[in-house]
Amino acid sequence: MRKLEILAPAGNLEIFKSNIDAGADAIYFGGEMFGARAYADNFSFLEAKEAIEYAHLRGKSAYLTVNTLLKNIEIESQLFDYLKPYYEIGLDAVIVQDFGVMNFIHDAFEDLAIHASTQMTIANRYGADFMKKCGANRIVTARELSLKEIKNISDNVDVEIETFVHGALCYAYSGQCLMSSLIGGRSGNRGRCAQPCRLPYHLLDNEFNEIKTKGEYLLSPKDLCGLKYVKDMADAGVYSFKIEGRMKNANYANGVVSVYRKYIDAYESGDFSSVSKNDEQKLLDFGNRSGFTSSYFFKHNDPDMMSSKKSSFENNSAENVNICSKKISLICEFKAKLGEEMSIQLSLKDSGDLPEISVEKKGQIVEQAQKRAVSKPEILEKINKVGNTPFIFDDIYMDVDEDIFIPMSKLNELRRDAMEDIMSIILSKYNRSCLVSNKDILAKYHADKRDDGGNINIMVTVKDYEQLQEVILHNYIDSAVIDYNMLVFEGGNILDFQKIYAKIQDINEDLSEAGIKMVIGLPAVFRERSKKEMEALMKAIKDFDLLVLACSYDELDYLEINNILKRNIILDNRLYTFSNVALSSFENFGYKTFCAPIELNKAELSHRINNNSYISIYGRSCMMITANCQVNNSKGCTHIPELTYLQDRYKMDFPVRNVCGPCYNEIYNSKILNLISDIDEVKKMNFAGVRIDFTIEDKDQVKDVLQEVYSFCKTGNGREGVLTGNDYTKGHWKRGVE
Repeated sequence: MRKLEILAPAGNLEIFKSNIDAGADAIYFGGEMFGARAYADNFSFLEAKEAIEYAHLRGKSAYLTVNTLLKNIEIESQLFDYLKPYYEIGLDAVIVQDFGVMNFIHDAFEDLAIHASTQMTIANRYGADFMKKCGANRIVTARELSLKEIKNISDNVDVEIETFVHGALCYAYSGQCLMSSLIGGRSGNRGRCAQPCRLPYHLLDNEFNEIKTKGEYLLSPKDLCGLKYVKDMADAGVYSFKIEGRMKNANYANGVVSVYRKYIDAYESGDFSSVSKNDEQKLLDFGNRSGFTSSYFFKHNDPDMMSSKKSSFENNSAENVNICSKKISLICEFKAKLGEEMSIQLSLKDSGDLPEISVEKKGQIVEQAQKRAVSKPEILEKINKVGNTPFIFDDIYMDVDEDIFIPMSKLNELRRDAMEDIMSIILSKYNRSCLVSNKDILAKYHADKRDDGGNINIMVTVKDYEQLQEVILHNYIDSAVIDYNMLVFEGGNILDFQKIYAKIQDINEDLSEAGIKMVIGLPAVFRERSKKEMEALMKAIKDFDLLVLACSYDELDYLEINNILKRNIILDNRLYTFSNVALSSFENFGYKTFCAPIELNKAELSHRINNNSYISIYGRSCMMITANCQVNNSKGCTHIPELTYLQDRYKMDFPVRNVCGPCYNEIYNSKILNLISDIDEVKKMNFAGVRIDFTIEDKDQVKDVLQEVYSFCKTGNGREGVLTGNDYTKGHWKRGVE
């Protein structure tokens, strides 16, 4: 049986070392750039070097977080120089969110392992397969997956699986949250999340009447604790057990690691039975948010996993966890024979995670004592002076003649040299040379740039039939994205294959008569529960040669397996293309049409190659995609799509749409993005098209918006009319994110 991995967080060098000593097999940490915890005590390179060497000398691993989305200047001018020294000293892996960063690293540092971050929202075996094809060695599953879903990945894809076992849970699918970004300009995708989910909210119905809830903290989950399910997780195929908490203190991190070490060891020895109440209490005392939950391992969503009345992190531990510095055991053989060179041989004892290594050093010739002879206890004392080195002598064997003289300084020097040699041999096995340059790598990425054709396409997305009926009346629209839930869900039930197919056929005929291309909008998150409905969509897409709006890596692989032509696939803005390297990376895999991310400002967008991209110019931006459902939490699952609102402490109302087919919530911004009047600047950036997103608008509102779009985008005679006031925002068009 392969040895499992406990992966622990470290916010500083002290915690890094102590977590290794507490029993972690690997540590993940952030450097000075590109980490998803920008406000943590991230490591300088010298600190990181010391940490990595500390791990490697003990046969452990170190992973660097590079799990943010990078802009053009960062990926083109900074990433290579930042990572090269890490690569050369033997960093074991990088944790990555950005698809462009992933491909860049794969090309620049070919034997550096890449872990696809939970920020990539890998929710089934297809996404895992896609990541493996793209060079990932490991996937970090979405926190929302059940053990059954994880096992499905393990059974079908030969890739390492890393899953969170303990710590804080995000309310949204990781990588699918723009709440902090849109409200306050602090982007979670850039490591600066302000955690607005931990604040109080009231839930309102569609007429703005308050709905009774258990408490005010409607977006704040309890902390995850999977201690009871270590065996179940391992049996499901989890290799790496990830503990969250790079911003937690040493006592928390060390304590949690030591408890999980006990039970992972018990599993590996075949002795895992039950978890003691004492150990459960220890974990609670180290820290929690209103207790623990493990619901996602078995349920799609669960009201009991929410803290509801309290969101602060409680640390009740009055007792510090005592962790002894972990030393490397050596066997020492010292020889001092009269007339021969004294020698010392050091060997690793029970090397375990380390290779078998032995070194021998020789010193000066041993002489007859002229006055006082050196005693064996004196020699033993000097040999045993390991000081603050990482070594300890478990066994010392001496073959020493009587009545000899050895200068103690020379003996100390011999011991130090031998220790330095064995340390160098261990670390040298990790060292690498980088034989390429940044220029070499960037030459591989040339996003496809076309001349501006002068025409700008209009793509409209709709969520219901009332919106669709109005869209069909406007024949200047080029394409309409039909929401997945419209096609697969009706009357509180998921439709069968034939009804889904017939529905698509009818809508396509109506749109074709209006001269509008039909686009199938796939779900924001694709999980196994939606596979049967997806099969009906695949047949219709092929039979009618339809376009597809794909939102996830899971969907990209599923579309490829089903032989959907890549020229027919549009990548949603959830498949982030912050940089031209990201665009080029997707293009190298055959994808040609994209939607620009909404977190770039107009200056940053102007440096992006936009000829194959749509830009959103109207709509409520989706701030969160979440498996947890507000309707289910407040009154129980009704299997009926409902519109509710989350009201914050400033009386701002955020629409919540429960999508019952694939079963998730979409939480939208309280303000509507409106860049329609900025169309002249948009055209200068050579976008292929603009995107109009309808969410909760009624038929009359849809009509008003489309008239505004027509006047600005088609006639060029637009005047700002009804779409003005405090309900609208220009989003990140001017401000962007850091």
